[in-house]
Amino acid sequence: MRLAQTGLDIDLNEATGELTFGEVVLCEGWSHKTLGQMAGLYDSLDGCNLEQRVYWAYRNIRRAEDDALWVPRGLRYDITVLLPGAANGELFKTSGHYHGYAQGQPLPYPELYEVLTGSVAFVLQRSPWLKADGTGVEPVDEVCIMNASAGEAIVIPPLWGHASVNLSDGPSAFSNIAVVDTPLLYDPVQSRHGLLQRVVGTPEIVSTQRNLSWQSDPFSIVDVPLEVPDLGVVFGRPCYQAYVDNPGRFGYLLDPEPYVGRMEELLGA
Repeated sequence: MRLAQTGLDIDLNEATGELTFGEVVLCEGWSHKTLGQMAGLYDSLDGCNLEQRVYWAYRNIRRAEDDALWVPRGLRYDITVLLPGAANGELFKTSGHYHGYAQGQPLPYPELYEVLTGSVAFVLQRSPWLKADGTGVEPVDEVCIMNASAGEAIVIPPLWGHASVNLSDGPSAFSNIAVVDTPLLYDPVQSRHGLLQRVVGTPEIVSTQRNLSWQSDPFSIVDVPLEVPDLGVVFGRPCYQAYVDNPGRFGYLLDPEPYVGRMEELLGA
């Protein structure tokens, strides 16, 4: 299956979740996670096949001719493929993390996510007192679940922890544009067995369940993404190509402070 929403020569094996790249498309590396490698992030893995793959992650993808527009400018383009399935009712998800503070930066960097195929729930939670060492994730003062379909994209603001959940009965793929030197904080999520809200059920009937490992119990909203042309988000237009055509429009990813209010507004915060 061609991942047409990327605008690149990339094919998805719908049976395994693996990607293959055309001759002119570079990929720096890949990894995958199994249920066993995600032990502690689900409420229960009793009776589950721990060798079951949950997702693939492909890093620093770009056309050879676009090479100078990415890492030398401090940004990279990645793709994650979430396989379908559930662990005792909790739908397959990514591990989840916060962005830490890069040296000398007043805020953690944001990130742009775009659904390429399938449907994805992006689970976000804001920790306004997050510190550089990864402490301060409690209290969480707001949770937002953004349900996005192919061609739609969202911006993750600074200080928001996030994970992605497959809402489809086949693989769902999404891309991200992120700052290369963003510190990724997995421990605050791992130590609490996932984010504050779990997405449970089936792709046809989905609900959420509070993770009692968190002390916080904030207001939660479920919403859908909005187009944000001034931040480079136009639904149906590949974010990769939007960036290549106008890298300056994505400057907020490297200098988020003037845009925080705008980014949070898009989440209903």
